[in-house]
Amino acid sequence: MNLIEEKFDQLKEKGEKAFIGYVTFGYPSFVETLDFINIVYSYVDILEIGFPFSDPIADGEIIQKASVKALSEGVKLNDLFRSLGHIKKDKPIVLMLYANLVHRMGEDNFYKLCELNGVDGIIIPDVPYEESFQFRQAADKHHVVYIDLVSVSSLERAKTIAIKSQGFLYCVSRKGVTGFKGEMDDKLHIFLKELRKVTTTPLVVGFGIKNTNDVLKIKDLVDGVVIGSAIIAKMDEGKEQLENFLKEIRYVLKN
Repeated sequence: MNLIEEKFDQLKEKGEKAFIGYVTFGYPSFVETLDFINIVYSYVDILEIGFPFSDPIADGEIIQKASVKALSEGVKLNDLFRSLGHIKKDKPIVLMLYANLVHRMGEDNFYKLCELNGVDGIIIPDVPYEESFQFRQAADKHHVVYIDLVSVSSLERAKTIAIKSQGFLYCVSRKGVTGFKGEMDDKLHIFLKELRKVTTTPLVVGFGIKNTNDVLKIKDLVDGVVIGSAIIAKMDEGKEQLENFLKEIRYVLKN
């Protein structure tokens, strides 16, 4: 059993939902990023670290802006791997990045570095499920969980993916990209109930969850939520505002 599965089992025993928080490595600056990442890590159950990319097709305006700023700081993927030693504790860390960065480093070498530096799971949003075999194979070899994304717009395909999913199944709440624009799809509740019928893998929902009201709408149907853009936005307001926001979300998920 990997650390992600252990965490969900622990939360289930306590009747709690997982708080998965996303941060962009290198934001708001290379100097400050570890301070902000450690703040978020202290409140969440699972930390998702996104590595900046020049063409982030799954990301909305807020995370795109964070990526542009981080890239302007000159961050490299090896900087992230070196930094993980200053971050990783007893809670899972998931890395989100785009396929080109993995190809550039070489699949086997990339996953070897993940294993050596405490990465428990990986999300590659621009690789379709049907084309993910080589990424999964390398991940399995190095004991890294390959996490799938499924869309509310394609239930039957989502069921096929869900049956073989590991770690947790990332359920995208609506069409489009991350961020505050748009609401969760009206069919999300039905979508989640149907997925429950075919998999025991924990279901988490992300994209567009911006406050406690959004969490309350879906809390009873999921095993956890992913919040990214709202966390990045709170970073811009300062550490105190960020911590207050994280406390609010955590309270709702634990009660």
